[in-house]
Formats: sequence, C-alpha cells, structure tokens
Amino acid sequence: MSKVIGVVAVDSKYGIGNEGKLLPFPREDMLHFQSTVKDGVILCTGSTYNQMRKSLGEFFVYSRKPIYYVSAKRACSSGAYLLNIAKRHAASVDKDVYLCGGKRLYELLQSQVDEWIITMDENVYPSDCTLPWIESLFTDPSWNKEVIKELTPTVKVYKVTKNVDNIGVAVV
Repeated sequence: MSKVIGVVAVDSKYGIGNEGKLLPFPREDMLHFQSTVKDGVILCTGSTYNQMRKSLGEFFVYSRKPIYYVSAKRACSSGAYLLNIAKRHAASVDKDVYLCGGKRLYELLQSQVDEWIITMDENVYPSDCTLPWIESLFTDPSWNKEVIKELTPTVKVYKVTKNVDNIGVAVV
C-alpha cells in the first residue's frame, strides 16, 4: 500500500523559504532530497514545480491555475482531490506519494501524511515562510522520531512516523 510521505527542510525556527526561494541549506540536503523522491509520485504546488528538475518523477501539481502545468502528470486546484488521484496512481505503480511543498499544500494536507522526512538545520536564516506546526511533530508523543542521516554537524535528517502504540489507545 502506498504511503504519503511529506518531505521538507526547515531551519531551527521552522522556516522553509524567503522571497519565494528555498533557504540556503547545504548541497547535501538537495542531493538527499533528490535521491529520496527520485522516480516517485511527487505532489507539489505550481511554484515548487517550477523550481524542480522535471526528470525527478511524475508530478501532480496543485495550483489555482492548473492550465499552466500541462507538462505535469496532472494539475488541479483541489488539493484533496489531487491527493486522491496521486494516491490511486501511486498504488497502481507500487510507489509512494511525496508531498514536497509549498507551504499552502503542506498546511492543507498535513493530516493526510503518514511519514515525514524532515531536514532540520540548527541555523536560523532570514525567512518569510514558516511551518511552526512542525514543532509538534517533534514534541507530540504520537509521532516517533529518528535521525536517519547527519548531513553536516548542524544539519540532520529525521524520519518522523506515526506511533502506532499511541493510536486508538483508550484511557479507562
């Protein structure tokens, strides 16, 4: 069964971008990102799509103006509908769906994500685009956190998954 995997890089204040561009994370992060999503089913906003290499995978683009993204596998103005289409497609080709941004899409679909791959940089960069709710993934006991890679002394990649031991537990 296909999973929905959110992939995001944040600084220590949960910033993801500034003036429409990604923050200056180390090159190793971009290489890790590309190897993670390579040949996958990628769900992203139009602005994120415009910044990505089209050879990475099959793109499903969320945009208010889907007509601009005819080169994508599918483009649509409904995030929930687009996610359902991407999930069906991913299941048919035995792949996962990678939710790769931007902010609007992360916030719209965060409750649908089964697993997060989060690059955390201890530095703080000028940022006008933040995802403060990501902090809850690190503090809420219903999520398991593990470091899967250390890219530099200040940059780590975490795999954050739902803690099945805490799901559906009734307190009596």
